[in-house]
Amino acid sequence: MEPDKKLYLLPHRFQLVGWIVAAAAALCVASALLLTKTPFLESLPAILGTVFLVIGLFVVGFSREKTEDEFTLHLRVSSAVTSLLVVFGFWILKTVASVFLVRLLPLEVFGPIQTALNCLTGFVAIFVLYLALFKIRLAIFNKESAYEE
Repeated sequence: MEPDKKLYLLPHRFQLVGWIVAAAAALCVASALLLTKTPFLESLPAILGTVFLVIGLFVVGFSREKTEDEFTLHLRVSSAVTSLLVVFGFWILKTVASVFLVRLLPLEVFGPIQTALNCLTGFVAIFVLYLALFKIRLAIFNKESAYEE
């Protein structure tokens, strides 16, 4: 199987574009939250910055590597499965914890905790974890293969 014929990935040059968009968006989110000191859900620049951060990371995550082969395909799939399992585990823990926390904590304390827990169990968490696992595993493999040569 030739991976380039079966995978629907962006060209490798899009990785640089994705990193630039993600970095600019992260700076936008950080400055919007730190300088205005408004809650996240009330800050339009922070929300838009988060959207562009996810778009930038999406472009990075689904752009070809310099050498895209069966091994990188295996790393992509195993990273995706691992991230799904981890986030699903967090979702189960969040659901069980929410049942108890809603009874133990006042609503003004429970609300922000629930919002933070929802962020850990959403689609964005799955994708960010996938991207981190894939890039870390690829870097470890490249480092090990450099030592062998």
